[in-house]
Amino acid sequence: MSATIRRLTAADLDAVMRVQAACYPPALNEERALFARRLAAAPETAWLAESAGTACAYLFCYPSRPGGITPLGGDFSPSRSATALYLHDLAVAPAVAGQGLGGRLVATAVSTAQRLGLVQASLVAVRDAEKFWQAQGFQRAGELTAEQQALLAGYGPAAVYMQRPLVA
Repeated sequence: MSATIRRLTAADLDAVMRVQAACYPPALNEERALFARRLAAAPETAWLAESAGTACAYLFCYPSRPGGITPLGGDFSPSRSATALYLHDLAVAPAVAGQGLGGRLVATAVSTAQRLGLVQASLVAVRDAEKFWQAQGFQRAGELTAEQQALLAGYGPAAVYMQRPLVA
């Protein structure tokens, strides 16, 4: 598949909402206004994949600290002393699933994080995504605090907090 990856802009939010609706059950859908706030908070770490002029995947991230978990429906709070990149939302439209776009978006995020001098990436894997994230170099985090466990529970029973080092 010939797809391009570029920075996401506010003009892309309607397309983001369509991809999200195609990928997630209603309980995991987040509001357009929230996506707009997240994009405003961290515009340098949000990307869109397009094929034939149609949005087909996106990834929202932000500079964070290790161990941070953004609640489902929560705003981004980029850290001024960030050492990690938090990958909050990756969605690939079912019509293009399995064609490598998710991996390309993750590679873009990792490259950006390394350029920014960040040393770790972290995320919450939802539904059946743990194997995908393992293939991207992420592993389950060790023991979680009670606060982290409570935040993770908001994503459903199959949610897993995962981390990946970005330096050798």
